[in-house]
Amino acid sequence: MVNAKTASEREKEAIEYLAKHGITDLLQKVVEDLIIECPEDPIPFIVNAVYRRSGHAPPTQPEAPSSLAVEAGTESGMSEDQAAVKIQSSFKGHKARKEVEDIKKSKAGAQPEPVKEEEEASKEEMSEDQAAVRIQS
Repeated sequence: MVNAKTASEREKEAIEYLAKHGITDLLQKVVEDLIIECPEDPIPFIVNAVYRRSGHAPPTQPEAPSSLAVEAGTESGMSEDQAAVKIQSSFKGHKARKEVEDIKKSKAGAQPEPVKEEEEASKEEMSEDQAAVRIQS
């Protein structure tokens, strides 16, 4: 025997379910909060708002690994190698933007800021652990 509910019956049951558990009101308030705040990253904001508005505590986080490099990679879903590549590419991008800025200044007649080669070299030689600590600070 097939359970042949009409679309209107399924819709009515869904509305009753959402009302019974306060889901419609909760989501409406979360969306209102989202519109008011306009956070840079809306997904974590929505998740936190659901917990805050519902009165439920978020699930506990497992204990963090001892290595900061591993922690930085796993929190974002990246491996250590991916995190290292991201760190390196961010730094190289920073250097490239600085060079472009200096070129623009020199064309405009301003003196470019001197590059501290020792500082640049030390940043490139930084270990993954040190880089992870630097990013987190």
